[in-house]
Amino acid sequence: MIEMDDAIRIVLENTRTIDKTHVGLNDVLGRVLSEDVRSDIDMPPFDKALMDGYALQGADIASASSNTPVTLDVIEEIPAGTVPQKRVACGQASQIMTGAPVPDGADTVIMIEDTEPHTDAKKVRVLDTTETGRNIARLGEDVRVKQVVLQANTVIRPPEVGILAAVGHVHVEVYRQPIVGIVATGNEVVEPHHKPKPGQIRNSNGYSMVAQVLRSGAQARYLGIVEDDIHALIQTIGKGLETCDIVALSGGVSAGEYDLVQDGMRDLVSY
Repeated sequence: MIEMDDAIRIVLENTRTIDKTHVGLNDVLGRVLSEDVRSDIDMPPFDKALMDGYALQGADIASASSNTPVTLDVIEEIPAGTVPQKRVACGQASQIMTGAPVPDGADTVIMIEDTEPHTDAKKVRVLDTTETGRNIARLGEDVRVKQVVLQANTVIRPPEVGILAAVGHVHVEVYRQPIVGIVATGNEVVEPHHKPKPGQIRNSNGYSMVAQVLRSGAQARYLGIVEDDIHALIQTIGKGLETCDIVALSGGVSAGEYDLVQDGMRDLVSY
């Protein structure tokens, strides 16, 4: 008897790689990448604020505390999705929202929780110090342009769909879904909608195999039940191989008189 690992190795050594196709983002879940995916941009694409607060020069607030607050001039407001218009100089700050670009001249973002409004709406009081450089994600910190973000042969899950979208990879090259034909064998096997007569059993294996094929990301093609007849078996397997990449069979593989699958496979090879 061939060991399982040896059987898998033999199959893989004699199986060609399936052809490729392209799908869109909404159809890529569960598919397998056939090529590496590279980013078309740096991520983040600019120095980005990680907190709502104020972009400023860290040296300006080195001595700030609740007892000795530092007052800075607020020169502009920078919501996410906008571009800063002013450079931050010594003694100045720009109010900034999470995800917005950090303006030139600023090297730190202080959280809004560490500030309080000034009586002058164009000023802000800083109540605590923050390490210079904090609360800023630097340009390209996560991914650099042309960097491989997903490797070939990756199975696409929801997180990978998000990565594909983030790098603008909307036409995705994947392997075609293999088509697996499912055949149940045996005179005693009947379809589930039939109530078994004495000596019969319902075809539970065939439908379980269909479910396993679908869960693996392949397409399943149910080819029915074949009685213990060598000619019917050869005909069904042969037709299955004409339209499917793989034909999987349930039953008929032992050494009994009515276990005909092995003989049928040998006869097919000789044709």
